[in-house]
Amino acid sequence: MWTMMFVKFVTDQVEFVAHVYLLAGDVLATIAVGAGILWEHGPPTVKKVANGLIIWGVVTETLCSIALFTFDEGVSRAQDARLGSVLNELCWQDNSVIFTVACDGHRPTGNNLPDDPLAMPPLSK
Repeated sequence: MWTMMFVKFVTDQVEFVAHVYLLAGDVLATIAVGAGILWEHGPPTVKKVANGLIIWGVVTETLCSIALFTFDEGVSRAQDARLGSVLNELCWQDNSVIFTVACDGHRPTGNNLPDDPLAMPPLSK
C-alpha cells in the first residue's frame, strides 16, 4: 500500500522538498541542543529554558531522523517497484543474452538465443 502511494504521489520535487525540510529540522534541533548545553552553565533563570531546549531538541532530532529514514525507505521501495516493472517489460521485449540473464532465466522466445540462458559469448581480445 505504501509503495503504491510513493509511486503515485512522490515526484522528484516532493522528494527534494521533504528531504530539505527534514534535514533542516534535524539541523535546527541539533543547534537547539547545543545552545541548551551552553546555557545550562549560565544563570539559574536560564536553566529551565536550557533544559527545555535540550529535551525538545533531542525529541525533534529523533523524530526528524526517523521520518527521514522512513521516507527514504519508501522512496527506495517505490524505485524498486518501478525498476521491477520496467525489467519485467524488457525481459519480454528484448532477445539479448544479457537481459535473459537479468530476467532469472525467463527468456523470451527468439531464434538467435543459445540453448543455455546463462551462456555468454566469448570475449574478444
